Amino acid sequence: MGDKFRVTIEATEEQLKMEDLKMEDPWRIFRIMAEFVDGFHELSKIGPAVTIFGSARTKKTHRW
Repeated sequence: MGDKFRVTIEATEEQLKMEDLKMEDPWRIFRIMAEFVDGFHELSKIGPAVTIFGSARTKKTHRW
């Protein structure tokens, strides 16, 4: 009987977690979209530019 009670508690906790996700998840996408909008807005203020991705593992004597 104790195991049946434990399963019921775990199911209830899982249901509560799902309810939290249902309430927050729709708004999460809007927060992510807002971050993209903010980022693109800030980038629009920058003129023509070059971005360099690389590694700091090159030796000082390396050409680049």
